[in-house]
Amino acid sequence: MKLKVIKAFIDRYTGKPYNPGYVYETDDIERIQQLQEAGYLERVPLLSSEVEEAVKTPDENARLPKRRSKKRGE
Repeated sequence: MKLKVIKAFIDRYTGKPYNPGYVYETDDIERIQQLQEAGYLERVPLLSSEVEEAVKTPDENARLPKRRSKKRGE
């Protein structure tokens, strides 16, 4: 199954980064549900025409957005 990534994440099993717009492909329904519940993947599988428009291969150099650090005293 192919689903569109809507929030950046690094796959815990492969270590590959996925940014919004990438295609995440797996047949593991349980893993899909985990990622959907966490808000990383769209709820609806992509159609073949949509897959062609999306990024097919994760960028090995992609990075997650930097977290903003809290200032002390806040």
